[in-house]
Amino acid sequence: MGFQMIMSILRSKTSIGLIAIGCIILVWFIITELLKLVPPLFLPSPIDTVKTFYELLRGGYREISLLHHVSISLMRVTVAFLLAVVTGIVLGLLMAMNRFIEAVFDPIIELYRPVPPIALIPLFIIWIGIGEMSKIGIIFISIFPVIVINTISGVRGISETKIWAAQSLGASKRKLFWHITLPGALPDILTGMRVGIAFGWTTLVASEMIAAASGIGWMALNARRFLRTDVIICGVIIMGIIGLLLDRLLRLVESRLIPWKGKE
Repeated sequence: MGFQMIMSILRSKTSIGLIAIGCIILVWFIITELLKLVPPLFLPSPIDTVKTFYELLRGGYREISLLHHVSISLMRVTVAFLLAVVTGIVLGLLMAMNRFIEAVFDPIIELYRPVPPIALIPLFIIWIGIGEMSKIGIIFISIFPVIVINTISGVRGISETKIWAAQSLGASKRKLFWHITLPGALPDILTGMRVGIAFGWTTLVASEMIAAASGIGWMALNARRFLRTDVIICGVIIMGIIGLLLDRLLRLVESRLIPWKGKE
């Protein structure tokens, strides 16, 4: 019984993921610490990275605490994400239900969507300046089209049979929207939010190139100037962990709001 329980635990997705991460850390340790195949300048060992992380926790980086670096980056991504969610869902719903609005906005979104956000930094500096709004704006434009496109996809994916059934029962346009359209589009909207937060978090480093003096992305960029590879790796790991936690949070929201997903 005990052996079967151990095997079932080892087969779980979480356990497999942790084992995979452990294997990567083990290989990293062997290459850098035991065999010394890579100089610390290019890749510090896991032990040195942990020591650096502890130093960052105690003394911060460039006289700014690590908590402040993380919190300011989270603030930028969160504000941009919430703005993109509100405006993106509204515009996506309007575009899905009105051909004229779709004809107006679809070419604009499709035109700028493939453009890397980093290429728009000079324009944002000219238009908005070098304050927080320009950083938030860069993150916003990376999230916005994902939300719009997924919202449109969600509305267009609703079964016509459900709409016809509701109309045959005398549902008004308002009831049709609140009871059929919005719930039907919600799974795709939440998927767009998960993809969007990942896009926003990856764009964070680019946004913090704009005259920033703090932030986890700025910390990694600034450490490059001083060849502090250990600080860069710490920054990358922190960004990865926070990104994972944000995705898990949205998955939890998804499971609460749409428990029927995948069961229909």
